[in-house]
Order: sequence, then C-alpha cells, then structure tokens
Amino acid sequence: MYYSGMPKLWNETIETHRDAVRRAVLDAAARLVAGHGLAGVTMSAVAQNAGIGRATLYKYFPDVESILAAWHERQIESHLTELTRVRDRTEGAWEQARGGAAGLRVPFPPR
Repeated sequence: MYYSGMPKLWNETIETHRDAVRRAVLDAAARLVAGHGLAGVTMSAVAQNAGIGRATLYKYFPDVESILAAWHERQIESHLTELTRVRDRTEGAWEQARGGAAGLRVPFPPR
C-alpha cells in the first residue's frame, strides 16, 4: 500500500526544528539590538549570530524588518504573559496595578 503523507512523527520533528531555528534567529536579533542597536541588525549578522546560513535565514524571513517585527511581537507576548501571571497571583486591583507596573518597570506610587 502506498502512503503519500509524511508520518506524524516526521512532521513533528520538522516543526520542532523550524521552531528552534526561528527562536535562534529572534535570539540573535535581540543580541544584535542589545549590542549594536537597530543598525547592527543585518541579514548577514543575524545568520552568523544564529549559526545558520544566509540562504536558510531567507527561508524563514524575507528581510530585516520582518525579523524585527517578529522579535517585537515575541517581546510583547512575553510582557503580556508576565502581566497575566502578576494578575493571577495578586489579589485586589491596587496590588495588581502595582505588580503590573513593576513588571513593566514603571514607577508606581505607594498606596
């Protein structure tokens, strides 16, 4: 019997690999921004810092702008996750606001 689809395990392995490469690219972009500012983020620098070839990088992202947009989205998701954690472990609106401000490193007056 001929089976035309890929086995589920294979698909999961490929997806795991793709996620790992994407994380490596975004981590590399973050390091470059921290070390050199936005101007230091080039396709060549990201590929080298992520440990992948430029051709591979272009399979994931067409340009620097799309890398920075994905990195920014990841940062926002991380902040929202932290704010949700603070909200869920804190009782009372005032303490939730204080915890949220601390999570965002925003000065908040004492009560």
